[in-house]
Amino acid sequence: MSQPASPAPSTSPSWASGAHRRSVYYVILAALLALLAGALVFAYLDSVRRAALPVQPALTARVAIRPGTVLTQDMV
Repeated sequence: MSQPASPAPSTSPSWASGAHRRSVYYVILAALLALLAGALVFAYLDSVRRAALPVQPALTARVAIRPGTVLTQDMV
């Protein structure tokens, strides 16, 4: 009589042993690259915003001025 066939032993392939460890490094690397990209975009948009703002000198009143009053040097 023949013996029943035993199932073949299951082994993991050699490339699968470090796959979990590598995936953790890939996630950390992706997070660091995302932070770097976010910082670069923030810096670029901040420089664009600063360049778009008008920079003109302005006069301000030192005292309350009523409408129709002639302005003098000591009022501004």
